[in-house]
Amino acid sequence: MLIHSNSRCKVFCRFDVVEWNRKFFGELNGQPLGDQRVDLKTGDIVELISHSKDRFDAILLDIDNDPSAMTDSSNRRLYYREGILACRRALRKQGCLAVWSAEPSKEFEQILMSCSFHVRRFRVPAYKGGKSQSRFVWVASEDKLILPPGGGEPRMPLKNGAKGKQRRFRERR
Repeated sequence: MLIHSNSRCKVFCRFDVVEWNRKFFGELNGQPLGDQRVDLKTGDIVELISHSKDRFDAILLDIDNDPSAMTDSSNRRLYYREGILACRRALRKQGCLAVWSAEPSKEFEQILMSCSFHVRRFRVPAYKGGKSQSRFVWVASEDKLILPPGGGEPRMPLKNGAKGKQRRFRERR
């Protein structure tokens, strides 16, 4: 989902996601696609992001299982450095990128940080009301002050292979 700053919500996603929402999920979540504030577009999100500059306040990605376990290899375009840089260019100055994942990934966190993002990782339940916190959402922004509170803050690896104490990646509560 991509969000513009005006009062309307621009939603851009694959056609099958739209159909799933209309057939199965719309009734469960208040028919968001029928809301007059929603402007729905379908198509290749990578193309849209790649051809956008300073356009979105938020980019919310739930593209695949996680950055390393792809069900569709073409999704790698968004999870690697070039894809993350394209997201960064598409975001407005105070914009945020949020990426859902089934598994944690230190490598993905490093990619986000190497693209000049400040990052927080949140452990979230797999479903609403679930007690098991087994999924992850990364929230990234160029402006650290607008990141939501809490979450784990990843650290860049020590340079030159230096040995030393490194804190484990843990969630703050």
